[in-house]
Amino acid sequence: MPQQNNEDQQENEAEPIKCWICPAKHFGSEQDYERHTQNIHNGYRFRCEECPGQVLFKDAAEARDHVDDKHDINARACPQPGCGEQLANEFNLVRHLREAHGEVHRFRCELCEDVAFDDRESYEDHVYDDHDGFRVKCHICHRMLKTKLKTHIEYIHSSGASKATCKICNRQYSSKYKLMRHMKSHTDPRDPALSFRCERCDETFESLSKLNYHKTKHQTKVFQCDKCSKMFYRNAALIQHQKVHESQEFVCQKCLKSFANAAALRRHAESHQHRSRPSRMLNPVEALSSLSGASQPAIRLILSVLAAYPLGAFYRTLKTSALVKNLLIAATGIAIVVFNYGTDLYHSALAVAVTYLLNAVFASSSLLVPLSFSYHMGYLLVGYYFTTSETYDIKWTMPHCVLVLRLIGLAFDLSDSHQKEKAGKKDATCITVPTLLELIAFTYFPASVLVGPQFSFLRYQRFVSGQYEEHTRGAPAYSAKKFLQGAFYLVVNQVGSQFVSDSYLLSEDFEQESFFMKHVYMGFWGRCTLYKYISIWLLAEGAAVLFGLTYIDAKPGDREYDPDELSGCSNIKVGVFENTSKFGHYVESFNVQTNHWVAVYVYKRLKFLNNRMLSHFGALLFLAVWHGFHSGYYMTFFMEFMVIRMEKEVEPIFAKSERFQALMAQPLVKVAVFVLLKFYTIAFAGWCLVPFVFLSYSKWWHIYKVVCFSGFFLFLLGNVLLKPVLLAIFPIPKGTDPAAVKPVKKTE
Repeated sequence: MPQQNNEDQQENEAEPIKCWICPAKHFGSEQDYERHTQNIHNGYRFRCEECPGQVLFKDAAEARDHVDDKHDINARACPQPGCGEQLANEFNLVRHLREAHGEVHRFRCELCEDVAFDDRESYEDHVYDDHDGFRVKCHICHRMLKTKLKTHIEYIHSSGASKATCKICNRQYSSKYKLMRHMKSHTDPRDPALSFRCERCDETFESLSKLNYHKTKHQTKVFQCDKCSKMFYRNAALIQHQKVHESQEFVCQKCLKSFANAAALRRHAESHQHRSRPSRMLNPVEALSSLSGASQPAIRLILSVLAAYPLGAFYRTLKTSALVKNLLIAATGIAIVVFNYGTDLYHSALAVAVTYLLNAVFASSSLLVPLSFSYHMGYLLVGYYFTTSETYDIKWTMPHCVLVLRLIGLAFDLSDSHQKEKAGKKDATCITVPTLLELIAFTYFPASVLVGPQFSFLRYQRFVSGQYEEHTRGAPAYSAKKFLQGAFYLVVNQVGSQFVSDSYLLSEDFEQESFFMKHVYMGFWGRCTLYKYISIWLLAEGAAVLFGLTYIDAKPGDREYDPDELSGCSNIKVGVFENTSKFGHYVESFNVQTNHWVAVYVYKRLKFLNNRMLSHFGALLFLAVWHGFHSGYYMTFFMEFMVIRMEKEVEPIFAKSERFQALMAQPLVKVAVFVLLKFYTIAFAGWCLVPFVFLSYSKWWHIYKVVCFSGFFLFLLGNVLLKPVLLAIFPIPKGTDPAAVKPVKKTE
């Protein structure tokens, strides 16, 4: 456990360094701020803005009590001249304005006087255009907030041992935020008393999920192949395996071994490459490919992601200039690309060269973004045209699509920075044109060059300059956690795919299953398929964490803030993903950094359409084009659009209907709804994923036909009929606009 002075240092880092009594004063450390408050303000830290004169307080709890007693931050006064009635909350104020004064405005700006809007969209536009996203001002510390005032007060100004007590060492803190910073001092907070023990072998595990996976080792394989004697746990796996012996269409001409499909034969054929050279040593990639059955490109990909871990560990030991760091990053990243794609490195090298030229010539021009966007997207699409096959192959276009977003984002950021400087609004988020070495290192960052995650050049600059070093001392432990999570999901994917593989959904056996079991298998298949992406993203994130790239430089109240400070490049929110109750949770938790990129550089840039639905559709269309030409991509993202639109239509009805809330208060109903939502989110996630995996129309349309086009009936008809039907069954109070209800975000 770290020493006491380290914990105090962590707490001091979390304290604000702005004086709330004389806001013009800023301080570089907590000690300087403490001396200022003692010498200038006699120990007082906070001032009430509502009271005339100087009403000061020494601690946040005292200031909060004063505001609650004298001003009641929840109370709302009627703004109509001559009325003066005090209402208990915003809801009562809106009702009072409607009934007593005939006012129909429902969305009132907390930062402006007498400014209100008839609809949420107009209010949101006002907040972002006029207040840069800030919505309310804290009455205690006067900080402008982009989130709810209640959340800010709870984390920053709350007090009480029950709310801020460490469960490991029983130390008490004045706020949950300080406690959260303190918890990082416990590098191993697990309680041995909470371990899970196997009843058969007494081996213990950290979680129930790991114990359950371990128990499968004690199961008996009872299904045996009558041709090769291989054993399986399930009959379905045996049936799928036997297709290897039945098929005579795909036969290896060198060893006469038969395979169920062309992809399996192609992977096997790679094991014969170069074996005729007696002087050549055994290639480790070939050996691993032959041993695991995976293709050589897949083995190279995994080895490259794992290689970033020792590189990150070595990087942490460097105490040198940014120049040397950039050289190391650039060299190792280029080596990884060469290891995977050989001379195809020239595609990414050309992209870097063109980007450097565009930045040098058009950095201050409005042409930078359209030229960069056109070149990079155009080159990627041409690459897709010449390399696309009927299956998803690991080729140079895979890392190139990651590179395309990164370099287009750089162009946007440079353009935005220039616009801010031109308007005299330059701030800490503005960037300068990178040097050639910085651009190469940014492009080929070893931990993310192949599969992401996305990150901005601003983040990379801060990382290389050492701004994150003091905040990432706990990175090795966090990196190990991500590595273990990634390895776990990789194993689950490999095991699960043995039971329900891609080819099973195209088989006659799948067609013979009942309607319900088809959806069960499809959901299980979809889950295992998603685990493949999750595993590689977690492994890549762990390497990026070890380098020290992922620190979130934000405080509570900032839009970018996350209590998990090292999750700045997280591509998957495991807790949200595993507890989904709607498809919106998938969007929130899956491929996070790419979704964030699209939201910032595509969705918000479509604001000129003046229609959020069209902006959403345009963003998803961009994602489909970015993935390639296969019809499956367009169908998948079209289904995502329909699903999210349907959920946004009906979710507010459930939230506001008193009849539905009364039903949910009954335990049995609650359990039934939970089971139904789990089936909905898992089974139909598989439905939406089918076109994305099978790509060609003939394959995914065949599977949709086998399951009777159930998803089309659910989502397409649901967009038209579900809302009026639910309103008839679960009416909501009159005067309530269902679209105005904002759903609660799911947290990990």
